[in-house]
Amino acid sequence: MKKVLGGQRGYLLMAAYIIPVLIGLAALVLEFNQLRVIHNELQAVVDAAALAGVLRAEINTEIIYENEYDNDGNLTDIVPVVENYTIINSQQEAFNYAYKSFRKNMDVLGWGDDGGTRITVYTSELYGEILASGMSDAITGIGVTDDRRDYSDVDQYYFKATIHVKTALIAPALRMLAFISGTDSPVDELGEIVMEADAVSRTKIQIE
Repeated sequence: MKKVLGGQRGYLLMAAYIIPVLIGLAALVLEFNQLRVIHNELQAVVDAAALAGVLRAEINTEIIYENEYDNDGNLTDIVPVVENYTIINSQQEAFNYAYKSFRKNMDVLGWGDDGGTRITVYTSELYGEILASGMSDAITGIGVTDDRRDYSDVDQYYFKATIHVKTALIAPALRMLAFISGTDSPVDELGEIVMEADAVSRTKIQIE
C-alpha cells in the first residue's frame, strides 16, 4: 500500500511541476500567434496609408493650341492639343492623406495613442515621404525634362509606422534572450514590444 501511495505521490509531484510549464508554453504560443496577427494588421494598415499618399497626386495636363487654316490660308479654328501629362504631389498633403487613412484604420482596430490600450501608436513615429514625383524614364527611371512623349510620369510614396504592443510573456523572454546574446532588444523601456512596417505605393501615367 505504501509503495502504491508513494508512486501516486511521485506522479502528483511530477504533474505539479509539468502542468504549469505546459500552461506557460501554451500561453506563450497563444501570445506569439496574437503578435503575428497584429503584425499582419499593421502591414495592411501601412499599405493602405501608402496608397492613400500616392493617390493624393494630381495629374496636370499641359495643353497647347494649334491653328487650323483652309485652303486659302484663312484661320478657321483653334484646336486644343494635349501635349503632356505630369503627376504632381505635395509632401505635406500626401502625408495628411496617408495619416488620415492610418488613423481611421487604427481606430477601427482599437489602437490608441495614449498608452491606455494594448497597442499604442505615437504620431511622432509615423513617417511618410515622396520617393518620386514627376517625369521619369519608364525604363531607366532617370528624370527627363523636355520631350516627354516616350516617357512615363511616376509618383511613389513611402510610409512607415511603429507600434508598441503590451505582452505578458514574450517581452520579458525577448529581453532576456537579447541580454544573453548581446543583441538589441525589440522591447522598449516600458516593456512593450516594438513593431515596424513600411510600404511603397506607386502610380504612373503613360505619355501618348
